Amino acid sequence: MVLRMTRPTRRKTSSNLQFRKRVPKDILDKARGKKITLSFPREDDHHKTLLVPVTISSEIKVSLRTNEPDIAKRRSASAEEQLQKAWVSIRQGPIRLTQKETVSLAGLCYGAIASAFENNPGSPDHWEEVLELNKEAFQGKFGVVANFNIGFSKEQKQTASLEERFGGFVDATLQKQGLIVDQHSRMGLLLETGKALNDAAVKLKRNAQGDYSSDKQADRFPTWQKLTQQPADNDHKTKSLSLTELYTGWKHEAEASYKAVSTIDDYKSRIGLFRKFLGHDDAVKVTADDIVKYKDYRLTIVSPKTVKDSDLVTLKSVFGWAVRNRKLETNPAIGITLKIAHKPQVRSKGILDVEAKALLEAALAYKGRAREADKITQAKKWLPWLCAYSGARVGEMAQLRKQDICRVNDIWVLKITPDAGTVKNKKARDVPIHNHVLDIGFLDFVTNSQDGHLFLNIPAGSDVFRAINTTKNRLREFVRTVITDTNVHPNHGWRHRFKTLGREAGIDSAILDAICGHAPANVGAHYGDYTVKALADAIKKFPRQYED
Repeated sequence: MVLRMTRPTRRKTSSNLQFRKRVPKDILDKARGKKITLSFPREDDHHKTLLVPVTISSEIKVSLRTNEPDIAKRRSASAEEQLQKAWVSIRQGPIRLTQKETVSLAGLCYGAIASAFENNPGSPDHWEEVLELNKEAFQGKFGVVANFNIGFSKEQKQTASLEERFGGFVDATLQKQGLIVDQHSRMGLLLETGKALNDAAVKLKRNAQGDYSSDKQADRFPTWQKLTQQPADNDHKTKSLSLTELYTGWKHEAEASYKAVSTIDDYKSRIGLFRKFLGHDDAVKVTADDIVKYKDYRLTIVSPKTVKDSDLVTLKSVFGWAVRNRKLETNPAIGITLKIAHKPQVRSKGILDVEAKALLEAALAYKGRAREADKITQAKKWLPWLCAYSGARVGEMAQLRKQDICRVNDIWVLKITPDAGTVKNKKARDVPIHNHVLDIGFLDFVTNSQDGHLFLNIPAGSDVFRAINTTKNRLREFVRTVITDTNVHPNHGWRHRFKTLGREAGIDSAILDAICGHAPANVGAHYGDYTVKALADAIKKFPRQYED
């Protein structure tokens, strides 16, 4: 927090990034037009704070006072957390502070100012001017109201002056503690905060004069203890709430909104890992420190990308659901992340010509191992070929069923559909089968296969998603015996190679996207469809991966 040396001046606008958030209807009904203040630490001095006033309307729009994306991201997370606390306070309604609580809160402001400036307090004259401005506020002569000689009582002028001089500090203190107080308490807090800031100015003036003797003034402020009052309709929040209950509630909503089953299962697994790490199942007890410790622990086991994009995303999503549904006050995972440096790329992400030829030949010649399930053997034989000539994700090929290989207008196609398992964009698509795949006998294999999944063994009590992962893992082991360069992901590398060869063959990029199941490059490309004939004409242009 920073005390202004001079009277308020008009701020110039700049091209700063914004934080935007829709306000819940129940909050809007209670607090439309009211002001709250968000506070952000300054990057150049973490002891100092930016105070940003916000008016509650249907959507919160606030300048993050920076055009740096990394700083804006941190401030956005902080704004989200502060607003969640504000919503809890608004739902609870204003409370009345005791005298001790009022002085204690003012002491927080004293401590923030005193610690922010004591190392480099500047000149004594600066703090003398601060004291003079504070005096004007107590006399009702500070700010805009000082220009009016009639129409306001002495008390009204004092209140307006105190609000203009100290209101931002009061708002920031209340906001940080997640409190909304009644008007009586606010007036008391304005007065006590003004006294506290006077005391801080006196102390800092001494520091500026070289006097760093014991700060006896700080001893007059009682230690702040967070209020334990809860709103009448929020009693359930004081009770224990398990992580399992949180996940179950999140899952119910995720299923209703068509979240991928694989994602739902993955979240369940990750919540289980987090619960095991904590050693308890009480979501109410989880703190931001717990999340940080878990992040650091997971970094010793898995890659930073997995921690950032899987572990932390899971926790943010599940706790976020709890906050949105009024199960918890705040999301302890908000703002916790890690910055991942890009790994040096020492080669193409796509499979090279020599690697493609070696892998396809090895797959075609593969006969299986002792006691290996026949469907796993067939997966190792056919999936590299199907990926090579479709650019599809390996899971999309692994889940193919016999009925998904069919003719559409006399063109043989692979039907990639969520009905068979999972598709990332949840959209079915038809991919014409390349002649090279037909020439090596793929249709004969399909004809002689039993109905159902071609490459998956699904044990009783299990599901298709676990079976897909099993097949992908066995395939990965096989492929690694051929492509040993760890700088390429050999199964996913087919997608990169397919795009590369397709461009080289002159196939339109939009058609390549349609075949691979990539999102269209722009809004206009979402309109209309590519017929199977158009896709088949493109596949005809696609070169053979190698000549026999």
